Amino acid sequence: MKYLFKLILLFFLSSSLYGQGSLVWDFATKGGVYSSPVVDDSTVYIGSNDSCLYALDKFHGGLKWKFRTEGQIKSRPLLLNGYVIFNSTDGLVYSISTRNAEIQWQFRTGGEKELDLWDYYLSSPALSGDKLFVGSGDGNVYALDSNSGRLAWKFETGGIVHATPIIHNKKVYVGSFDGYFYALNSDNGELVWKFRTVG
Repeated sequence: MKYLFKLILLFFLSSSLYGQGSLVWDFATKGGVYSSPVVDDSTVYIGSNDSCLYALDKFHGGLKWKFRTEGQIKSRPLLLNGYVIFNSTDGLVYSISTRNAEIQWQFRTGGEKELDLWDYYLSSPALSGDKLFVGSGDGNVYALDSNSGRLAWKFETGGIVHATPIIHNKKVYVGSFDGYFYALNSDNGELVWKFRTVG
C-alpha cells in the first residue's frame, strides 16, 4: 500500500492572508517529508523519503526539477553560490546546481551503519568559511571543501552522528549517539574537549 504524503506550504504574503492562514498551494511527494525547506528568491528546495530532492516554484508550487538519490533525504539542504548541498541515507553528500540539478560534486561517507525506525533525521551540512561540516551514520564528523567536496579532515566518534554541527570561534560543536558532546578544532579536526551527557 502506498501512502501519499503532502508537502503543504503556507505563504503569508499579506497581513490579511497571514491572519487567515490560507493555503496558497500544496505539492505531493511519494514519501514522508522530514527535511526542512530552504528558500531563495523564487524556489523552495526540500527533500523527501521518496529519495528525491525537489525544487518547487515558490509562488505556485509547480515542479521545476527533482533529483533522485539512492536513499532518503532527511536533512535540511544548504544553499551556497548557486548550488544546493544535502545529505542522503545512501551515504553521499551532494552538491547540485540550483538551476538544473547538475552534480557539482559528491562525497561518499561510510553510510548508515544502523537502521532505527525512531531516528527520523540526518545531520544537515553547516558552513563556516570555505568548509562544510556534516555528521554521518558511520560515526564520523566530516569537514569538506565547499567548492570541490574534497575531504579536509574527519573525526571519529563512538556512535552515529545525526546532529547538525554548530561552528563558533573556530570550534565545531556536535553530539553523537555515543553519549558525548564534542568540541573540535575546525581547522584540523583535533579534539578540544568532550562532555559526557546522560543520554
